[in-house]
Amino acid sequence: MSLSTAGTPRWVWLGIARSHLDNQRHGVWLAGVTVSLLGLLFSVVLALRLSNTILHPVRRMLAVVHEIGSGALHARVTGHSVGELAALQAGINQMAESLSRSRNELQQRVREATADMAAQKDAAERANIAKSHFLAVASHDLRQPMHAMGLFLAALKEQLQTPDALRIVANLEASVAAMSGLFNALLDISRLDAGVIEVQARVFPAYRLLDHIRSAFTAQAEAKGLKLLVVPSRALLHSDPLLLERILFNLVSNALRYTVRGGVVVGCRWRADGVCIEVWDSGCGIAVDKQRAVFQEFVQLHNPERDRDKGLGLGLAIVERLAQLLACQVSLRSHPGSGSIFSINIPRAAAGAVVEEQREVGRDTLSGRLRGVVAVVDDDEAILAGMHTLLGGWGLRVVTARGGAELMAQLAAPPDVLLCDFRLRDGVRGLDVIATLHQHFSKRIAVVLITGDTGADAVRDIKASGYPLLHKPLRPAKLRTLLAKMLPHG
Repeated sequence: MSLSTAGTPRWVWLGIARSHLDNQRHGVWLAGVTVSLLGLLFSVVLALRLSNTILHPVRRMLAVVHEIGSGALHARVTGHSVGELAALQAGINQMAESLSRSRNELQQRVREATADMAAQKDAAERANIAKSHFLAVASHDLRQPMHAMGLFLAALKEQLQTPDALRIVANLEASVAAMSGLFNALLDISRLDAGVIEVQARVFPAYRLLDHIRSAFTAQAEAKGLKLLVVPSRALLHSDPLLLERILFNLVSNALRYTVRGGVVVGCRWRADGVCIEVWDSGCGIAVDKQRAVFQEFVQLHNPERDRDKGLGLGLAIVERLAQLLACQVSLRSHPGSGSIFSINIPRAAAGAVVEEQREVGRDTLSGRLRGVVAVVDDDEAILAGMHTLLGGWGLRVVTARGGAELMAQLAAPPDVLLCDFRLRDGVRGLDVIATLHQHFSKRIAVVLITGDTGADAVRDIKASGYPLLHKPLRPAKLRTLLAKMLPHG
């Protein structure tokens, strides 16, 4: 600093101690550090407060939301929140409560629906058992007169000579055959539903089955002006030949019934896992949405007038049940106006398998006279009279009785064959009569059981006995063939 006096400058020097400046600088630094520390402390306090009031509740809410998402609808957000977080917490708990109520209601509905389905299933099973029981009881009573009628017709036919009389008998036989077809179909359904048919699988050539189809249906196809083509095959199959034949007979019969022009082709296709047997027809075809329905009982899509010449609507129902029994799959490909293709996959025989031959009875057994003594036990007088007439006409000596005691009174020696009804009067069974006969003569006698009973217990007992079984109304030709095998002089 300068001062001037009368134009002459003068200087004044002020001095400040360095220590004082250092003290001032230190104070300022301490003040800055203090302010910074206070700011940092405030930030920490603020962060902790935010963590306690916002972050922790948010984390709790996120954890509960994850639990709810994983199915733990009982989870709830706990703790105290304020403001928007409190509203969010309440919303999450309310959502969980609503979901829990909805799940409980849904579970209750599922339980009710399950109980209702179980009740319906139980009712359906009871209805099915009642149906089977009805068939078992009613069919036996209905078969008795049908059985006697068939016997009398067969005996009458052998005694008639004039064409007019034979034509009348032929018409009667056709009517009896139609009713027998219905009874046999109902019997098959009942036995299949009862689970008493056992599969007897063996190795056999496909050509034998195909030959049976050709011989059985050629005349029927020609009568309708249709072509039946059965393609030969060298395949060896492993299945039950009788059950498989029944399946294919039903399929071919069905194909011919609903084919007006063209024909039917039956053949085999080799597959990696077996042989696919196919039945092709040029019939009216089946719409896709109706293809499952044709396998139900009494369903006939193209027979609204219920013409008996077009069957009863049981053939494909039997086919499906038999296929399930053989563990095979039946498939259908069809379009309206383009015909249908039914196919079934059958296992092939293993390499080196040997064909199991069966004894074949020649056609000569269906004509000529038989020799031997046949005893017949039945509680129906008409059936006894019919059997006596029929078997006597075949050249056999016939002894008839309504029970075991009556039969023993007439026999001095055991008969060659015993034809015995399974169910007799007063709760007596044919098996009881057979046991008495064996015990009386101290030897086993050739036996054929005959029944119109379709009850599961009856079929199981007959199966367990091991005796050959014929169902009423029986076919005389089948009876004659069986007797020819069993009679010592047949």
